[in-house]
Amino acid sequence: MWLLDTRFEQIISNSTRKRYANEVRKAWDYYKTYCGKDEQQYSQVWVRTYNFNVCKFEFIIADWEFFQYLEDNADARTQYVEEVEIFSEKVKALKDLGIFEKLLLQEEYNYINYEGKKSLTTAAYIKYRRPLLNCITTIIS
Repeated sequence: MWLLDTRFEQIISNSTRKRYANEVRKAWDYYKTYCGKDEQQYSQVWVRTYNFNVCKFEFIIADWEFFQYLEDNADARTQYVEEVEIFSEKVKALKDLGIFEKLLLQEEYNYINYEGKKSLTTAAYIKYRRPLLNCITTIIS
């Protein structure tokens, strides 16, 4: 799972529509999830995925509070973030997923949508998937 700042949402969206080889375009997909919540009360969260060989990468646009916390707190950056190399590219990755318990990000928006349902945030998806997640730093070490 890749957590991205909202600035990257348009970049990823554009890359799914570009005139790349058919295999690249078809590797992008969406799926919806209710994060284990009642479908009658909640609207789904859409998750963008990219399939590469046997790996499925999920791209999650995280709430700004997440990135703001890391930007404002040098100690938190040291504790939770590490630079790693993935596919010959250096990226910043989480090395401790405990940050999600510490921040307690909002799981639903304060408004009701046009269907009368509560809208889930990406934090709800992260919490739902949390038991299955591992830091990439532990996988590639």
